[in-house]
Amino acid sequence: MFYDQLDLDTPIVNYNGSLVTNPKDKNYEITDLTITKEAMIDIFETQKEYICNAFGEVRDNIYLYKDTERIRPLLHYFNGGELIVGEFKDTLKNDPNGFIIVSKKNVGHNIEDYINKTYSENIRCRNWGTSQRHIIEVFTKDTCKGNAVKKLLNDYNMTSDDLIAIGDAGNDIEMLKLAKHAVVMRNAEDFVKEHATHITKYTNADQGVLHFLKNFFE
Repeated sequence: MFYDQLDLDTPIVNYNGSLVTNPKDKNYEITDLTITKEAMIDIFETQKEYICNAFGEVRDNIYLYKDTERIRPLLHYFNGGELIVGEFKDTLKNDPNGFIIVSKKNVGHNIEDYINKTYSENIRCRNWGTSQRHIIEVFTKDTCKGNAVKKLLNDYNMTSDDLIAIGDAGNDIEMLKLAKHAVVMRNAEDFVKEHATHITKYTNADQGVLHFLKNFFE
């Protein structure tokens, strides 16, 4: 939606780098990193006692375990994407680009331990929830924004000196490390700000990106 509003014709990175496409160029070499559906169903079924909700993404479609008001803010589907609700063993027919698991209170570490012990060769997980309610992101070992941005720099014959990277969370760190101008939002946690060359004056909610870019280019 925002890509179209800005009238862009460049590549777009989704799902933390697991999917890189160019909607305006059918000949663009797509990056499409996926977790096997068999592995994701196994993780869900064996860890089901610890899971409150979960969803995975296959291109524009979202596969959701339970449709609740609480999960809705985490879902983003546009441009004709479908929302498919139900047991993943019944609904998930294709390999997802990534998955989000919301654990029950204080038991998310059990899910992380299972993923790390069983799928350490090709799957990674990252916890960005609270101390009680864990939100576990599941992705391939090669998925990160840094790798996706390296591809874009190469596509455009650019270097890190040409790069402004803007982020606010742990999944942005690899990308921030690449950039000459590593911009971290004011509302980010301190461990992310450690990688900043610039910290915005305003937060995400106060149009911090807009203010930074206007001042930078002026």
